[in-house]
Order: sequence, then C-alpha cells, then structure tokens
Amino acid sequence: MKGRSLSLVLFVLTAVLLLGPVVFALSSHNWNIEEAVVPRDEEMRSIERSMMDIQDPGNFDIIEEDMDHGTGSFDIYMEFDSSVDFDVFLNEFRGEVHTNGENMCDLSLAEKPVFFEGGEKTSFKITGNLDRGTVEPNQPDILPHGAYDDNYNMEFVNVSVEIEMLGMTLYFEGIQGGGFV
Repeated sequence: MKGRSLSLVLFVLTAVLLLGPVVFALSSHNWNIEEAVVPRDEEMRSIERSMMDIQDPGNFDIIEEDMDHGTGSFDIYMEFDSSVDFDVFLNEFRGEVHTNGENMCDLSLAEKPVFFEGGEKTSFKITGNLDRGTVEPNQPDILPHGAYDDNYNMEFVNVSVEIEMLGMTLYFEGIQGGGFV
C-alpha cells in the first residue's frame, strides 16, 4: 500500500509541476492561448528594432595610417561611429590581408578589449606587419583603399572576431571576404 501511495503522490506532483506553469500563463492572459504564446505587437517591434541595429551597427573610418618602411610594421588608427543604443566590447580581431592569393599582411587589435559605447564615437588602433615579399618598398598607403586599380585583388582571409553585446559573446572564425580596393 505504501508503494502505491508514493507512486500516486509522485504522479500528482509531476502533473502539477508540468501543468502548473501552463495554467498560470493562461490565467494571466485571460485564458487566451494566442496572447499567452505570441508576443504583443510592441514587443515584436522592439525585437525588430534591435535586429535592425545589429544589421547596421555604425560606420568605420580610417583616421590615420602610420608605417615604418624599414620593418614593415604599421598602425591603422580607426574610428567607429556607433548607431546602436547598446554597448559592445570587441574582445578579439585578427586576420590576414591577401593580394592576388598571397599573404600581404597580418592584422590584429593593438589593445584589447575595445569598448564601443552605444551611440558614441570610439577610436581604436589596428596593428600589422607587411610581408616584404608581396609589397613594394615605399608604397604610399599601407592598405590600398581606393587609390589603386583592381589589380590588387585584395581579400580578408582567416579573420577571427569576438564581440560581447546584449549579454552574449559571439565568436566568428575563418571569415573571408574580398573584392575591395
């Protein structure tokens, strides 16, 4: 008899624990299943605005380039104008720039992490080292970005990025992209 009573109590307890939250959710929404399951319109608009912010986080501008032509090391001073209303930490950025299939240089953040305050401008620095075999000495710009013809065929390769935003840490590795001059 004790085993049967225990099994009955456990069954009822399981049923209450499984059905209790459902009953509570329905009762708090006037027993309307659609209201309990589907978010309200203003909640959906808020989610949509946040997703639009993530798709267009802001603008990056190159402010200055500084290069040691003897060693091939360089610094790129950049500015990011954030258009989102939340803060972002850039914990990691590194990658390679290839021209015509050959490694031209490696890039990385000079100081980690970089804090981008929502809606504000933030300055930061990227450092790198040119591969002397693929770059002509005394080239006027570190990375051609508009002053050269399409013969450079530049692309980013093996890019790794780690960002922290909205309570999440996102890590992207092996990103590739190209076709810029």
